[in-house]
Amino acid sequence: MKITCIDIGNTHTHLAESENGTIVSTHDLRTKDWEKQPELLKRYLSENGTRHVVYCSVVPNVCTILETVVHDISATAYHLTHKDVPGLPIAYPQPSEIGQDRLANAVCAQAFYGSPSIVIDMGTAVTFDIVDADGAYAGGIIAPGVAVMTNYLHEQTALLPKLSEDDLVVKGGIGKSTLDAMKLGCVIGFSGMIRALLDSVLTELNSPTEPTIIGTGGTAQFLLNNIHPRLIIDKETTVRGLAEAWRRKNLPQS
Repeated sequence: MKITCIDIGNTHTHLAESENGTIVSTHDLRTKDWEKQPELLKRYLSENGTRHVVYCSVVPNVCTILETVVHDISATAYHLTHKDVPGLPIAYPQPSEIGQDRLANAVCAQAFYGSPSIVIDMGTAVTFDIVDADGAYAGGIIAPGVAVMTNYLHEQTALLPKLSEDDLVVKGGIGKSTLDAMKLGCVIGFSGMIRALLDSVLTELNSPTEPTIIGTGGTAQFLLNNIHPRLIIDKETTVRGLAEAWRRKNLPQS
């Protein structure tokens, strides 16, 4: 059975097709584009033959638009929220504060990587999400993402260019041009921040079992290199978590 998994982010919406627990294809839309033109999303879902949708969102105002689109194509929808996360205990004082994508990440970590686990998600914000040794969501960290850093440098200065997140490969430790200097500041400085945050998590977690560390998000492959010897890059962590949550919920199968 095919399920369309939708991760609605501040900048991009990531869509993935899952068949029997395996991600077989992916597609991205700019969130603002389909928010203004819902037909873009409707066309994708219709051409894809979507019958079942599972989604999470960090942009609350677009959820109604998505539900309308799903209704128009006569599909079913399951919205993953803190109130409905099958199989994931939440050991957190205010569950409503947890981003839905973070819950999906935790479900994926719990299901496919075991407990304890740490997910580092490199989006507009960088988030750390921790699944403790008992398999429960235990909390995390939120920090500015690399796009926030690069955009701020460009927007707040007269001469510094805007960096592309797809061009963050660096060589050496001393920049020989403005562009290289900016790249080094972002990549090496950002990686240092991630290491410091991870060290803090590992110290407090203090688990007798070594946690699995999962890196995900659009810039994970650029910015998480050599962060930790146990790091695993899984770019589809969030949508895999959505697919697993759907499976656990055991919604209609046809």
